[in-house]
Amino acid sequence: MNIQRTFNRSLIRLFALNLWWSLSPLEAAQSYDIEDDPIRIALREEVISVFEAEGVDAAVAKFPVFKAQMMAEGYQDEKVYEHVWKESQLHVKDPEFRYKLYEWIFLDSADGDLSGKSLNYSDAILYNILINLSREMGKLAQAEKWTQAARRMAAYQYGIEYDLDRYPDVDEEVHAAFPGLKNKKFPLRYAEQLDAPRLAAREYLAYSQLNIFEQLMEQSYYRGDWKSALLYAEWIKQFSDALAAEPQRWHTHNHQELERLNSDAVALQAELMWLQGKGKMALAHLEKVIEERPSYYYGTHYRRGMTAIGWRAALGQKVPEDLAYLESRIEKMKNNRFFNTRAMSAWNTRSRIWWYFNNGQRDIALELMKAYFEEKPEFWRADWEMYLDMVMQEGDRRPESEEVFLQLLEAYRKNGFKIYEPFLYEKYARWLSWQGRFEEACAIQREAVRLFKAFQMPDMVVLAEQTLAQYETGLKNQQNAPSPTEEKGVEVAEDFPIAYEAQKAGEYKVDLPVAGADLQPRSMHSLYQQDFMAFSHFTLANPGNEVLKGTLELAPVQELDMEETEASIFLSFRSDPGAENVRLPLELAPGRLLTLRMESYRRGEGGGNVTLRWKPEAGEGLESIWTFVQGEGFGKGDFTNAGAYMNNPFYLVPIYQALQREASEEAGLLDFRIVASETVRIEVYDLEDQQPVYIDDQGDGKLDGVGDVLARDGNGNDLPDMRFEPGRVDAGFVIYFVLLPDREAGPLELRVQIFENGEWISRSIHRIAFQKEGESK
Repeated sequence: MNIQRTFNRSLIRLFALNLWWSLSPLEAAQSYDIEDDPIRIALREEVISVFEAEGVDAAVAKFPVFKAQMMAEGYQDEKVYEHVWKESQLHVKDPEFRYKLYEWIFLDSADGDLSGKSLNYSDAILYNILINLSREMGKLAQAEKWTQAARRMAAYQYGIEYDLDRYPDVDEEVHAAFPGLKNKKFPLRYAEQLDAPRLAAREYLAYSQLNIFEQLMEQSYYRGDWKSALLYAEWIKQFSDALAAEPQRWHTHNHQELERLNSDAVALQAELMWLQGKGKMALAHLEKVIEERPSYYYGTHYRRGMTAIGWRAALGQKVPEDLAYLESRIEKMKNNRFFNTRAMSAWNTRSRIWWYFNNGQRDIALELMKAYFEEKPEFWRADWEMYLDMVMQEGDRRPESEEVFLQLLEAYRKNGFKIYEPFLYEKYARWLSWQGRFEEACAIQREAVRLFKAFQMPDMVVLAEQTLAQYETGLKNQQNAPSPTEEKGVEVAEDFPIAYEAQKAGEYKVDLPVAGADLQPRSMHSLYQQDFMAFSHFTLANPGNEVLKGTLELAPVQELDMEETEASIFLSFRSDPGAENVRLPLELAPGRLLTLRMESYRRGEGGGNVTLRWKPEAGEGLESIWTFVQGEGFGKGDFTNAGAYMNNPFYLVPIYQALQREASEEAGLLDFRIVASETVRIEVYDLEDQQPVYIDDQGDGKLDGVGDVLARDGNGNDLPDMRFEPGRVDAGFVIYFVLLPDREAGPLELRVQIFENGEWISRSIHRIAFQKEGESK
C-alpha cells in the first residue's frame, strides 16, 4: 500500500471521525439509520443476517463478497468501512462480533499488515477500539498484541519512541507513595522525540497517538508490571499538564479527550497506591485531579467521583455530601448513552450500598443490596468485590460465604486480572483462619507471598510474611492444644443476603497432605549437544507446615561447585562413572520450594546418570533419577505425585523447566510455549526474577482466548520469550497449572516448544501421572 496516499487518506478519515465523535448519540444514530441506504441494506443482508443465523465466523467469511459488491457499484472503500464501523458502534451487541467487525476494517484497510508500515483506516483510534474490546472480553494477550502493533505503527510512521529505558532518570521520585522509583525526563513535545518525525513536525502529539501511551500504561498494569504502568501514567500526566499550560494550542486537540487521558492516568496511579496499602495518599491523589479537572469525557467524572466516595467510606470518613452526590446522579447515569448505562447505574447502586454500610445504616444497605441482586440478570466482578468486602467487615464465618471467594477468583482469572489475585488470597486466608483451618490458611497465604514477589511489591511481601507467621503460630497452637478452640468471628444477622446458591458446609474443605518433602520429577531423561553441558531442573519442596531437616544425596558426583540463594541451589559437577557420593544437609521451612539447577560435565562416553536421594531425619526418603545422553531432538521428563492440593483452585501445581540455546557471550531471547494434552490453565514465571511470562487459560498455546495474558515479549513478535543472560546457554522457568475439576483419570502431557524458522519445534515433554487417592508417596 502506498504510504503517502494512505497517510493523506488517514488525515481525512481522522477529521471525519472526530466530526462523527463530536455528534450527539442521537444525531449519529439518525445519520446512519436510513432504512434505504444501499450500503446498510447490503451489509445487513450479506453479513448481519448470516451472523444471526450461523454465527460469527460465517458472517466474517462474507465480508469479501459484500465489499466486492459495493466496490462494483462504485462506492469507495472508506465509505464501506464507515458503514461497518457505525453498524458495530450503534447496533451490534455481541462483543465478539463487534470486535470482528472492527478487526475486518483494520486488516482490510492495512492489507493485513501488522508491522506498522501500512496505515489503517482511522489510524490510532481503531487500535484503541480493538484493544479496549479485547480487554472487555478478558482477552489480555490479544489486547497486548494490538497494543504492540500500535506501538510499532507510531514508531515507524511518526518516530515516537515509547521505550521507557531510553529516557534518563531525574532526581525527584514519581510520588512519595513509591520511594526510590525515579521519574523520567520524558519528551513532552513531538519534536523532542528521540527519532526524527517521518511525516510532519508538530508541537504536540495528537490525542489519538497519546492513546497508545494509555494502552501501554493499562497493559503494563494488568500484566503485573506496575512500575512501567506508573511511569507511563506520569508521562501522560506531564504531557497533558504541559499542553494545558498553553491553551492557545488547544484548537489542535480534542480538549475533552485530553482531560480524560489525564484523569485515567492519575486514577491508575491512585489505584496502585490503594492496592499497595497507601490509602490516604491514594485518596488525596484522586481528589486532587477531581478538583483540578472537573470536566471529563464519557462519564469519567462520575467514575472518578464514585471511586473517591468508595475509598472515603472504606477509610471511615463519613461524608453526607457523598450520598447526596450519588442520588443526584442516578438519572444522569441511567441516560448516559455514550458510556455503558448498565455499568454506570450499577456502580451508582453499589456506591450507595457501600456508603450506607460504612455510615451506620446497615439495614438500608442490606435492603438495597437485596433488591440490587434480585434485579440483576448476571453478577459482575465488582459485585463480588463489594459483597466480599462486606463479608470481611462482618466477620462472616458461615461456610456458605466461601463460594464468594471462588466466584471472585474465577472472575479475576477470566478477565486476566492476575495482579488482583494476591489480595484475594490474603482475604481468603484470613477467612480460613476464622474457621480454624490454619493449614489451608498457611498454604493460601504462601501463594499471596509468592505473587507479591512476582509483582515486585516488597512492602506487601513484608506484610504478607508477617501475616503468614501469625497463621503458622495459630497452627502450632492448634496442634499443641488438647482441645483446640476456633476463633469466633462477629455474629452475623440472618438478614445478611446470600446472593448465590451455595454448596453444603464442608464441601470446600481441602485435605492437605501431611508434612513431608516432595522431590520432583521422579525421573528425567534429557539430551545435550556435543561439547555442551547437560542441564536439568529438579525441585525439593516442603508442602506441609512443619520444618523438615534432612540430607540431599547426589551420586555419582565429584568436583561439586554449589551456589545457594533463597529460592534455588545451583550445582555444577562431574558425573563420571565411579565418582563419589555428595551429601548436602538441608533445612526446609514450611512451604519452601527449592529449585535444584544442575549441570554436568566430563561425562562418560554416551552420557550418564545421577541419582538424587532425599533422606529426612525421620520418616521415609525419596529418590529421583536424571539420565542424560548426547543427541539431537528433545528431552522427556516423567513426573509423578504432582497433584498435591489439586482440589484447591487457589493452589497451582509447579513444574520447573530449563531452555537451552547456542553458546553466546551476548544476552538473548528465545520464543517458546507450552501445549497441554487437555484443557488446563497454565501460568509461566521466570525462574530468575519470579516475574510472570504468560498465562494460557486453556493450555492450547494460542494465547487468543479469554483469560490469556502475554506479560513478557521482549522482541515484540507477539510470542512469549525467555531472556538469556550474557554467556549463559540455559534459562529456567516454572510452569504452574490447574486442571479442570471433572477431568478423567490418566496422565497429563505438557509439551514445551520453541519457535524456530517460522515453526514450533518440541524441546521437551512432561508426562505427569497423578497420585491416586489413598496412595502413599
